[in-house]
Amino acid sequence: FGRHERFYFDDGNVIFLVEDTLFNVHRYFLKRESPVFRDMFALTPDADAPEGSSDEHPIVLEGTKSLDFACLLACLYPLSVIQHDDMPAEHWSLALDFAVKWQFHDIRDLAVMKMMDLTTHASTLALQVAAARKHNMEGWYLDAFIKLCERGRPITPEEGELLGMLDVIRISAIRTKLHVGAGASM
Repeated sequence: FGRHERFYFDDGNVIFLVEDTLFNVHRYFLKRESPVFRDMFALTPDADAPEGSSDEHPIVLEGTKSLDFACLLACLYPLSVIQHDDMPAEHWSLALDFAVKWQFHDIRDLAVMKMMDLTTHASTLALQVAAARKHNMEGWYLDAFIKLCERGRPITPEEGELLGMLDVIRISAIRTKLHVGAGASM
């Protein structure tokens, strides 16, 4: 297995295997931020070779992608104290998914905030609508949905795939009403 180039620390004290990549991180941050990891680490370890103690005995995170875990770790280990990684919206969405799954509440809030900051990029609105719907964040969903309805350019095929048929139909209907209403007032 290969070691992650950024998130395999010499002084880390817990090793994870995600897909075919090893991560050596500090359990303190995981315990501090997630009740799921706090409970995982509270389990009595095997005395001979505790899971997570070496590259040969890592904690295997099944059903998780290496990129997803790296995006979450980028939130726990920012490049500097005052600035989080400049990740694209797609990576913040992955961090959000993982944060919700493993109950990293502060990282969930950070990911939402960062994605909302990216609303100046019209291409991220569909991703925000999809992420907000997936995680039942109604206020954020409505905000991004309205901005998507009001923007000038039509929905792209890629955005349509993210949104799903029902939202595409709803947005198209609202956009038609907005444009018909705007034309009538001229």
